[in-house]
Amino acid sequence: MDEVHRMTNNDHQEAGDVSDIHLKKVYMAMTFVNEEEEKELMKKLPHCSSSRWYPTFCDITPKGGTKAKGIEAFLSYYNFTNKECMAFGDGGNDIPMLNAVGIGIAMKDGNDELKEIADYITDSIDEDGISKACKHFGLL
Repeated sequence: MDEVHRMTNNDHQEAGDVSDIHLKKVYMAMTFVNEEEEKELMKKLPHCSSSRWYPTFCDITPKGGTKAKGIEAFLSYYNFTNKECMAFGDGGNDIPMLNAVGIGIAMKDGNDELKEIADYITDSIDEDGISKACKHFGLL
């Protein structure tokens, strides 16, 4: 958790009371486990998938509950095709999303596996990568 807080500059944000979490729908859990612990945990969660986007944690979602599903719902609602959509990502959890759109863009400092499937690689967020990619594709 300390590492995540450093990454997000969120050192003073309290987690809050989660004692009633069992009464709520949970769509995703950010789980702080290493890769071996993740494998063991996933054996106990057969209806879930995990995606690692940082060495110290992974996301656990219901099977099929990826960012691609969100993209598909957006496209359907607004009557777009996937060819009319682009998405940006930097982690392994973004692979399904980039595969679901017409143009998948990976950040330069992102996951190597993601960069392999990306249509385009742009600079990092801190180097205005999104703006640069939008200019590259004539959107700005």
